Amino acid sequence: IVFTSGNRKVPLRSIETKTKKTPLYAKVGGGQLKVAKAKSLSFKREGFASNFGAKGLALSEKVATRLNKKLRPKVPFQEGQALGSLTSTAQPALITIEDKGRATLAFDGAFVQKLDARFVSLNPIFPAEHIGPTFTFPIAAGGALAPDGSQGTLRSAGEAEALQLHGGQLFWREIWLDLGAHQASAEIELLPSPPYPGKIARTAIFDIAPSPVSSDPKSRTISVPGAQLTLNATGAQELNDAFGEGKALFSVGEVVGAVSFAVVGE
Repeated sequence: IVFTSGNRKVPLRSIETKTKKTPLYAKVGGGQLKVAKAKSLSFKREGFASNFGAKGLALSEKVATRLNKKLRPKVPFQEGQALGSLTSTAQPALITIEDKGRATLAFDGAFVQKLDARFVSLNPIFPAEHIGPTFTFPIAAGGALAPDGSQGTLRSAGEAEALQLHGGQLFWREIWLDLGAHQASAEIELLPSPPYPGKIARTAIFDIAPSPVSSDPKSRTISVPGAQLTLNATGAQELNDAFGEGKALFSVGEVVGAVSFAVVGE
């Protein structure tokens, strides 16, 4: 916004409205100044976007004084003089995800058979659940995704356990999907400790293949129908350490399964 009088101009930059109050602020001459006061404010959602409006903006005393001093107009500016109205539509980069619903991880048949051959069972730890090789995990609080699925992290709760008869025990706790990095991470525990390292800090264990993402602004939902998960170097090494008995049975790029979800933004 620029006020003009003749050839002289006074720019107002970085306009900000504080929604808990009615003043409109802007940076003027390097400092923040209350520009005007609004009679009414409005806020509503439009799909993933948010619309904000301020009506009945009236000039503040300090701005009127500064404008008169700078521009020296024939008709001076006055406190309370009508300034206009303001509207803004904000398209968020990320949508905060509600902690409801479940994500599904369907383990690949060949991957399950390889574990079975080593007498390793896959088991859910509550609140994770399963029907056969298809596991579900509750969507956890703290996740945020871009409406087009190009970035953001989806968090889940619960655990998956890989347990070998008379052998090792591997836990993948709270699997998180980072859609921007195309990786899935987990908090890991490898038992018994010793000889295994026990708890390991959160680290990426799977790569996520690109997958179609559908979003519905009206219902504020984001869905992925089935993104393929493959082992990265860390994920393969953990499985080999736990169940390989010194052999490289699991390799980088090996398909683990496919993950699906449909989540709702706040």
